[in-house]
Amino acid sequence: MHIKNFFLSFLILTIELTSNVQAAKFIRNEQTLSCLDRSFIPFSDKCSTITLTPCPTDRFQSFTESFEWDIIPVNSSLKNSPIIIKSDKFCLSALPNSNNINACSCDSAATNQQWILNNDGVLNNVDSGKCLGLVGDKVALGTCQAWKFYHVAPHAVNLYTSKEFTGKQEKLLVNTYTSKSLPAEIFSSAFSLEIPPGFEFIVNKSNNKVEIFESDIAQMSPIDSLDSIIIRLKPGMIIYEEPAYFGASKFMKVGPSELLQTMNLGSALVSEGFRGVFWSNSNFTGNNIGLFESIANFTGAPVDAKQLSVASLDISATACQNECGSSGTCSSDGTCACKPGFTGDRCERCLPGFFGATCQECNAKCNKICDDGLAGTGECKCNPGFTGETCNQCAPGFFGNKCEECQCGNGTCDEQGNCSCNAGFLLDPKNNRCMDCKEGFYKSGKECKLCAPGCGSCEAETGKCQCLPNLKSSDDGLCEPNPDLTCSPDEYFDTVSQLCFKCDPTCETCFGPGVGGCIKCQPSMVYLEGSCILLTQTTESKCSPSAVNQAFVIDNSKRTCVTCPSSCLDCSIPNFSEVSLIEEVQCTKCMPGFFLNNGTCVKNCPENKYADNTDFVCKDCDTSCASCKGPKGNECITCSNENFFALDGVCSSTQCPSGFIALNTTCTKCHSDCTECTGPEINQCTKCPPNRPIIKDGQCVEVCPMGTYADETGCQKCNADCSSCVGSRPDQCLGCSDQSKILLGGSCSGSCPAGSELIKSERLCQNLVTEDILPPEKTREDQKQDNYFNTSKGLEWWMVLLIVLGSILFLIISVMIMRCCAVRRRKKKTKEFGDQIDDNFVNDNLKTMLRNAREPSQPEMSHDPRPALRPHEIENPLNQRAAERHQKTMSISSDDYNKWKKKPTKSDKDWGGFNNIANAEGSNSGHRNSKRSIRSTNSISTKRSYNLPLNIDGSREGNWV
Repeated sequence: MHIKNFFLSFLILTIELTSNVQAAKFIRNEQTLSCLDRSFIPFSDKCSTITLTPCPTDRFQSFTESFEWDIIPVNSSLKNSPIIIKSDKFCLSALPNSNNINACSCDSAATNQQWILNNDGVLNNVDSGKCLGLVGDKVALGTCQAWKFYHVAPHAVNLYTSKEFTGKQEKLLVNTYTSKSLPAEIFSSAFSLEIPPGFEFIVNKSNNKVEIFESDIAQMSPIDSLDSIIIRLKPGMIIYEEPAYFGASKFMKVGPSELLQTMNLGSALVSEGFRGVFWSNSNFTGNNIGLFESIANFTGAPVDAKQLSVASLDISATACQNECGSSGTCSSDGTCACKPGFTGDRCERCLPGFFGATCQECNAKCNKICDDGLAGTGECKCNPGFTGETCNQCAPGFFGNKCEECQCGNGTCDEQGNCSCNAGFLLDPKNNRCMDCKEGFYKSGKECKLCAPGCGSCEAETGKCQCLPNLKSSDDGLCEPNPDLTCSPDEYFDTVSQLCFKCDPTCETCFGPGVGGCIKCQPSMVYLEGSCILLTQTTESKCSPSAVNQAFVIDNSKRTCVTCPSSCLDCSIPNFSEVSLIEEVQCTKCMPGFFLNNGTCVKNCPENKYADNTDFVCKDCDTSCASCKGPKGNECITCSNENFFALDGVCSSTQCPSGFIALNTTCTKCHSDCTECTGPEINQCTKCPPNRPIIKDGQCVEVCPMGTYADETGCQKCNADCSSCVGSRPDQCLGCSDQSKILLGGSCSGSCPAGSELIKSERLCQNLVTEDILPPEKTREDQKQDNYFNTSKGLEWWMVLLIVLGSILFLIISVMIMRCCAVRRRKKKTKEFGDQIDDNFVNDNLKTMLRNAREPSQPEMSHDPRPALRPHEIENPLNQRAAERHQKTMSISSDDYNKWKKKPTKSDKDWGGFNNIANAEGSNSGHRNSKRSIRSTNSISTKRSYNLPLNIDGSREGNWV
């Protein structure tokens, strides 16, 4: 009796501990893919053994609580803190003096029940320092192995009113809650939270302080102030191995991610306003699916079998107006977040200092200045102000350790930044700048030009001279001695003494004493800044003043030294002679930022030349190049022959290869997102690479937008039933336009069972009373089949074969059934025919007996125990004894016979119509029953097996068979 009660109690307890998987956590061994399970011992507080059992794979199947474990931190934090692994009332324990592991009664102070959860999922035992592992097939302390959480995530945060996941449980769906809709216990005592991966528990306090929790909390402090609590999905996606959000899961945040191990794709939860692109290969190539909404079951989805696993995943928001390129991700604020080195509205180009298809940084010696851009080579180009092979020297016009630009204006500076002005400019010592012209010069454009000798002042721009009082202006705008005075040409008039004095020997004419008073110099000399200097062979066309950077050149027509042209630091007149003109002057050195080109200083070299940054001179390209980057034949940018194309710097008649487009005799590389194009921009693609296989508005994209699918020509609209899809048919949906419908096998043909409602965030059904998650049921069983056969693609050969074979089988079965029915009908008719023959013979026999009977007598209730007369005894008139015996036994009175004849008896049901038949045949001894056979109404026991007497013709009466 006790044993019987024990097993009954055990059965009841087992049933109670068995439930549908709704929100549970398991611990899975990644090597065996089995879950940690404790053997159940009823009515005992002893330890139970730990085994590995195949993990559940269906959210709707039953399981025992021995599978379920809670991870409880000893110090209320999972970060680098010991944890307790608890299942019901039992905790995972390392047995003392042994490597065995059991589930024993919990003792929070016992170190052998404390573990450490590492980032890689390995569980370490605090007491022994060993790891949870396998010794053979037995769970024990040993070599470290990976253990991962394997669970079903509920559609809500589970809030427990007590710590360590005990007490009353309440589900908080994705929503915003106030204090009125929350349990009162959380404001006065500690509570605990189960937060599924990818969910957030956000506490907005009344003091504008926000706290965000993203993982389980075994002991949450009471909330002292509250404005609201928000439950939401984190920006991104949660993917699960099994349908209905079950099994091992991972939360993937926004951006490209490569999973360390290919993961089965059973179901996925998507944050609102985001999308995920699943790739079957880890390098974001191969088959992909674009998912814009949660899907509870990929098993029945109309996707390629290879797409039921995910190796790489790209998650982005859907708020961006333009599709981001491969180097960017759309963020929730509607802008593209670019990878390092990229920039642009679509992350379609490189930042300055980055080059190549991946926008890698230039070599450090280049100081981030190189041949940059998507099509750049990365060759060093020094920063402005730097020069040298390693860009470690300051260029002219720059100074200091950082090679800062001189701010001299019209001059250059030394290594300390001290300015030296160009010819004709005056240094302002306060600002260290050369902006104004010095005395004897006038400002004309960007230059300071020499005023004519003897000018008191000259007008800006025009240089018109105002001669000194004792001089007059000549027709050519120069000043000369006044002829009204009595002084000779080599003398000047002194206005103070009113006397004439001799000019300086260097002067041919003058207006005052000394070298500074000359108007015209001696023939062997030229005028320079108020004095005359000798011409020598060494100076040629140039005047050589003592000041630095003061470059002057001889103007033979005026016999003066004039400043070099603007932007020149130095200049000369080639092949100078007495007849050389000032218009023949050429620059020989340029100001910083200019390049010398054929005697002039230019900002940019002409097309057929390149700028040499070493000596700042424009040099000729190779003859094959119309423009180039250097003197070699493999540095062409464009070709001089219009029928040739420049590829990698070399001009040839070969057409541009794939991935390039011919522009201005140059093979220009397509954007890195294209394989073929009409131009170098991101939206000029004509053919796409495997990682971005779809063309939309000239741009290669990963997937089509929501509500469309990709075909050979681009993105097409989904069927009206689908909110997103993989094809045009109504059974190729990944989501339903009608939010009351549920996806079943790619068709929006499912609905929630009676007594349940749809959870829109998960697209699953929830029981209104128990809150259990239920699988949906079909509403149109034949819809999928009908839609399949009504497609425009027609039937495959194997479908036609199945239809033909099915039709033949149906015909064979039909013929067999018809034959069986015919045989049964034939047997039935044969039996009825035999019965009718027997009844006719009995009727004839009775009629014979009635003819031979005498006066009718009173019928008896029962037969005489003597045997009835044989027919030949009745019809033989010589057998008187037999006749008498027959008369005594069978005779009835006429009155009784008539009464019996008129009143129906129970036998009339079977013998109705007997009299009519008898009369028709000349006898009233029989009638037809319901089978239309004739039977006698006389209560005579007659056997059908006796032989009838022979007729005169030798036959037997009654046609007995």
